[in-house]
Amino acid sequence: MVRKILGTRDYVQTTQTADNTTRSMIKHLYLQLIGDHPKVPWRNLVFQNTARPKTIFIMWLQIQNRSLTADRLSKWNIQLDPTYQMCHSANNTRDHLFFECTFAHSIWQRLMQWLQFQWPAVQSWQLQYQIILQVTKGKTMQAKMFRLVYSEFIAAIWWERNTRIFEKREKHGEQIAREIACLCNVRAPPTVKARLMRCRF
Repeated sequence: MVRKILGTRDYVQTTQTADNTTRSMIKHLYLQLIGDHPKVPWRNLVFQNTARPKTIFIMWLQIQNRSLTADRLSKWNIQLDPTYQMCHSANNTRDHLFFECTFAHSIWQRLMQWLQFQWPAVQSWQLQYQIILQVTKGKTMQAKMFRLVYSEFIAAIWWERNTRIFEKREKHGEQIAREIACLCNVRAPPTVKARLMRCRF
């Protein structure tokens, strides 16, 4: 990074901005420093998301399949019970945890019922992820709402999973869905909050 900064000295001397303003110069320097990189598909979920920063980070880990599920830990020779703590019916993997599990699915369907949204039936987490990317694309009220709700949903499932494993405590699905709805009402921007207030949980 230091080499890049020092290397911009020549660029500063040769750059001619359209309006010769400091703001324009800073923009040109910034673009020069970061280089040309392809846009990541999950940018719509992460940026301009009004959810809590820690929930956005958990969601980002989930998208990248970096969550410390039992299947990933086993690759590091850390032996854990691979059975999922919520439904006790399958291995503890990312796809099962956030999509295939009946417990998580019931919470998501309850949230969709609250938002009065008919969520399409899909057969895999990858298809679900593609739908999420489409729904959260752009700056519409619906996109802002789903960014917020999806982030809080992912974090709530992850925290419930950890609570059941490490603290041996559990919550009912309806309680988790209600807590997500409450958090979304608190964190939502004014236009989205007005829409959420019209939805009865």
